[in-house]
Amino acid sequence: MLSLAVLCILTTQASALVGYDCGSRTLNVSTFSTIDSLDCNPEEIQPTAETRNIQLLQLSDFNSAQVTQCKLEIDRTIYYCGMHSHTSIVANGRRQYLFPSTRETCTSLHTTGAIFINPATQITGVRANSTTHYSLTLAGTIGPDGTCSGTSYSDPHGTWNNAIVQAVVKISIRNYKATVKLSSNQIILQSGQRCELQTGNCLDSENGYTYWNTLPTDYCNFRKYDVLYDGKVNRVSSRKREGPTIYTVTSGETVFALTQTTTTTLCGFTLIKTEHPKLFIIDVNRNGRFKPASTISVNLACYVMLCTCS
Repeated sequence: MLSLAVLCILTTQASALVGYDCGSRTLNVSTFSTIDSLDCNPEEIQPTAETRNIQLLQLSDFNSAQVTQCKLEIDRTIYYCGMHSHTSIVANGRRQYLFPSTRETCTSLHTTGAIFINPATQITGVRANSTTHYSLTLAGTIGPDGTCSGTSYSDPHGTWNNAIVQAVVKISIRNYKATVKLSSNQIILQSGQRCELQTGNCLDSENGYTYWNTLPTDYCNFRKYDVLYDGKVNRVSSRKREGPTIYTVTSGETVFALTQTTTTTLCGFTLIKTEHPKLFIIDVNRNGRFKPASTISVNLACYVMLCTCS
């Protein structure tokens, strides 16, 4: 009877496994269900293929791009305003940080010379291609006689009550033409830093947030583009549009495969950007033809391999 009882205990069905991590002082317990197991089979991606009429364009003339830069450095100190205008420095009250600047706010700063540091504080009179310092009170008030009135204040580093915030803001803005290297997909900034051309933006360690156009600004100058291929391609993509879209051609001496990255607009045409900074695709079925095919000979196989054609 005792043997039967031991056997029953040993063969009892388990519904979960509990694991203990004893490698540190902090207890770590993990439980895994042995009944409700997860499906470990990945979902199969069903590709679809269709024939499209396209023109493959090569950007032939793009040596420089206009760069817009904005760098706002904030050095702020937070004080607590107490009873009878007694002030004291709060924990983590001193902070130096780079104020974030989007493409829109940076362009506006260059155009208007003004920017809002917060909804209640605006700086004006910023001059192009200059560096200027401003002393500001970002929150609360301080009177000539030393009296103070605190208020609530928040920034990316915390929130404080009954606060007075004083800051020195250093603003540097730059606008210039930077060298473009299409063959290596790079733009070279004045600081010497190299950024990926196709992204259209980067953070320059010397001059802050940096923006540029990834195509020539004279968009309708069709002479800057050559038509390398005009004809049918196979467009392969997943049914749910979750994977990449690939355009392929294998016809006679023409062989290439290019992956769509994003789209942009060129003088009324929708250009499909590819992983190669020189090459763009126009869907003729949707947009019509960009221009007649060029009478040049190009080895498109170079754009399939990990090499660069000049």
